[in-house]
Amino acid sequence: HPAHRRRGHGRALVPAALGIARSLGHDTLLLQVPAHLEASVSFARALGFRYHSSLWLFELASDVTVPGPTWPRGYAVRALSRDEDLGRYVALMNATFADHPTPVAWTEAVVARVHGLAMFDPEDVRVVTPDGRPDDLVAFTRVEIWNEPGDEPTGWVNQIGVLPGHRGRGLGRELLRWGVLHLRARGAGPVQLAVEALNDRALDLYRRHGFRASVEWPHWGLTVPDDPGIA
Repeated sequence: HPAHRRRGHGRALVPAALGIARSLGHDTLLLQVPAHLEASVSFARALGFRYHSSLWLFELASDVTVPGPTWPRGYAVRALSRDEDLGRYVALMNATFADHPTPVAWTEAVVARVHGLAMFDPEDVRVVTPDGRPDDLVAFTRVEIWNEPGDEPTGWVNQIGVLPGHRGRGLGRELLRWGVLHLRARGAGPVQLAVEALNDRALDLYRRHGFRASVEWPHWGLTVPDDPGIA
């Protein structure tokens, strides 16, 4: 809170954050540091943070045409079931992002809470399974509509994930196409997503479909010490 700044609260929170990162098995604590805010940059440097990577906001203009999905042979695609095995779905999410350039992971509790929100619609999720094995999840995407008062509805692609053994077959591409068309059918104008600057494969996919970078969110990193006493 602005009224409580410059009293050392930020410095005190960093050791706590390092402890959480250590408990999760992370070797680096990442902090978003807006490059245009000198105080934020000075704060990060003073505590030993150094530039690590950037997250980009990509946007697809409403007048850019995207083809409909053509699903690869041997796969079936369906909406998320309301009685889906949540543990299996969360396991898929975590497995597809295990080799992500920056650590990404979800718990069943977090996903259950999101699914319990009034705005959540399982029709905004697609899961991919091999033909004849409807419970064997190998890929997924989740999208949603953002409606801000006075603004055109904006589509948001939350995640696209494909298990390593099923990559290179076009599943990610077709899930992206499905997401864009689904969002536009729901009234979205522009469609946005966030992508790591280190994720070359995803960057190429989005650019080939007309997405353009609009905002950069720099992430700075601090090494998580092995000794809890150091934090």
